[in-house]
Amino acid sequence: MSKISKILIILVIGFLSISTSSCKKSKKVKHKSTTSLNSHKVRTSGNSFTVMIYMVGSDLESDGGAASSDLDEMMTAGSTDQVNIIVQTGGATQWENENVDPDSVQRWKIYRDEMEEVQNLGTVNMGQSASLKDFIIWGTKNYPADRFVLILWNHGSGSIDGFGADELHDNDTITLPELEKAFSSAFESTAKKFEIIGFDTCLMATLETAHVIAPYAEYLVASEELEPGHGWDYGEFLRPLGEEPSMTGPELGKYIIDGFVKQATEQGNRDSITLSLIDLEKIPQLVSSLTQFVDTVWPDEIPKNISDEEADKIDDQIYAVANARSRAQDYGNSYEEQTFTDMVDLGDLVNKSNAELKLPQGDKVIEILESAVLYNVAGRATKNATGLTVYFPFKDKDAFERNLKIYETLNFPDSYKSFIYEYAQIMLEDNDPVDFEDEEPDELDENSEFVSQHEAEREKRSSSEKAKIYQAEIEDDKMDDLDKVYSVLMRFDEKTGREIYIGIDNDVWVEGKTAKLEWFAETITLDGHYVSFFVEFEDEEITQYAIPIKLNGREMDLSVIVENETGDYEILGAKGSVDAETHIADRRMYALKEGDKITPRYYYEEKNGNWGIFDGETFVLSKDYQIDYVPLKSGKYNLYFQTIDYAQNDSYSKPISIKVP
Repeated sequence: MSKISKILIILVIGFLSISTSSCKKSKKVKHKSTTSLNSHKVRTSGNSFTVMIYMVGSDLESDGGAASSDLDEMMTAGSTDQVNIIVQTGGATQWENENVDPDSVQRWKIYRDEMEEVQNLGTVNMGQSASLKDFIIWGTKNYPADRFVLILWNHGSGSIDGFGADELHDNDTITLPELEKAFSSAFESTAKKFEIIGFDTCLMATLETAHVIAPYAEYLVASEELEPGHGWDYGEFLRPLGEEPSMTGPELGKYIIDGFVKQATEQGNRDSITLSLIDLEKIPQLVSSLTQFVDTVWPDEIPKNISDEEADKIDDQIYAVANARSRAQDYGNSYEEQTFTDMVDLGDLVNKSNAELKLPQGDKVIEILESAVLYNVAGRATKNATGLTVYFPFKDKDAFERNLKIYETLNFPDSYKSFIYEYAQIMLEDNDPVDFEDEEPDELDENSEFVSQHEAEREKRSSSEKAKIYQAEIEDDKMDDLDKVYSVLMRFDEKTGREIYIGIDNDVWVEGKTAKLEWFAETITLDGHYVSFFVEFEDEEITQYAIPIKLNGREMDLSVIVENETGDYEILGAKGSVDAETHIADRRMYALKEGDKITPRYYYEEKNGNWGIFDGETFVLSKDYQIDYVPLKSGKYNLYFQTIDYAQNDSYSKPISIKVP
């Protein structure tokens, strides 16, 4: 059995605890207290604004009209005597808005119910630094105001791949070094600092992004996670701004975020959102505190004569961070494309690390982070979001070399770059998994003492009395490196000779070096049809899953949240993926509806070690669709125990052969 860690497939069956009752909707969206916002000392004032939107349409416009929809929202407000709304459009092969020429880059002034073209630039690559610089200089000089706002509209791919994708120029993007070049060059010409720089994109609420733009703006508004396709609701903050142009930057940022939440709630995707308002004045302190924290955990220079006790202490500290990184919330994962951004929530990472380390440097990171994040929101699926992410290589080992080369070019402290580089090298060099003993797993006697960790699950199982208990022994020489243990169920296809992944169950626990599993001969269906499940995120309260499907012919992940305690679930919707070649995140999220055509997708491993995926039978979604447990269909199966260590190596036990009549 070969390894699957390179794509980190974590399919799930038993731990889902999915209720057969109807889907329960939660209306909770976590808001950070506005205490810090209300007490924040405002640094700028004035009675006029120029709001500049750099709108790179890309496939978001050509395949769905998202940019045109936002232009319509802007026209519900329009420019006033005190507020200029200026937009540059381009970068899409076609536009739903009939005013926009897809063959040209155009500049517009937005009025109530209409848009006026004020300049046509012809063919321009909006994925280049110079294009953004020219827009900034032109906008600030031609539309003077007391304060300026710049919004970057398009795709976002985090600290590694940056912002934007010009569809007319090979999806060229503006990386963080290119962003910095654009802002610094424009500032030399204009000497204008923005009140807010906002990213109406995915994944750009990163510490590295904030560090790059901090000299050129007072505040940042951006999302840690993928944004839904509708993005921000421009009318919800431009109308109040037109009515009260003296409002502060933080007040405007709150309008942006609250309008985004309102629209996400109306669109039914509030549970997966994040959006943050960041005080950029605090970013230098925050970056400094993070470097002090990692320098304490893993000193850049370790004395040659270090004592065994001190060396063990450093090892324990690195292990604690590795353990925290494994459990911390991260964003932009795509199980359909098997790509991972490795952007981890900064606060969640440090909080989980410091729960064990108890370092004052860790406390300082959290203290400054909380003061920097003036206002942020998160949904049930992103409830651990603290406002900012940071790049920390962990899941996507195949991309470490590429990503670290790009990361080296960023304007960020060398000590942190060195820390993650050394950490990544350890992971890359460690190819020794935590193995099982060379013996078949045991089936325990029915009378063996056993306590289920998931009573809610047992109560909901239709065949709980038929559960079997298996155990496998783990070799103890690398137990300290053990991260997770799963059970892997695979179905043998006699026509093709393939083993097909049905699921990996995380209902496994370890006592000493013994892994134990209570296994039910059941699997998961959507609307009565078999599907496979991937774990996206799990903690004590919820587990989030991705189901690989085609939705009306489009390859997507169906996202599901399960309450661990009750087994109640909610289907969030189908989301796009992160493209494996361009690294561009698709920010669209679609709600399922009656009549949708669903095609389940299944992974298998080819003889050459590459991964294949094939389509199951397409079905039409019924009105009362739900997720259920059902008995396994007849066939031959293999059940394995699987270990995963902190270097993402995995190992399998010998199989348990199962034949279902």
